[in-house]
Amino acid sequence: MGTLEVIMRILLIEDNIILAKLLRTYLLEYFRVDGVDTLEEAKEYIFRFNYDVILLDRNLHGKDIGLDLIKNIKNKSSITGIIVISAYD
Repeated sequence: MGTLEVIMRILLIEDNIILAKLLRTYLLEYFRVDGVDTLEEAKEYIFRFNYDVILLDRNLHGKDIGLDLIKNIKNKSSITGIIVISAYD
């Protein structure tokens, strides 16, 4: 009997192109990764798909979107893990 491999699905929300590419390249070795760089795209992906983990840049394109987006994520799925990443001062 074969084993079924379950691959975690991650949403990467990051507007720094270099950092997003670095993270995505590494994560794709182990996980299924979707990447977006705008609030609108993030909301669309969160609505359409179920994620095990979301890596969230708190400050997208100069706007602090973190706390509001976390509320949206948790309203959809209380079990989705959220890791906030930011260079925000």
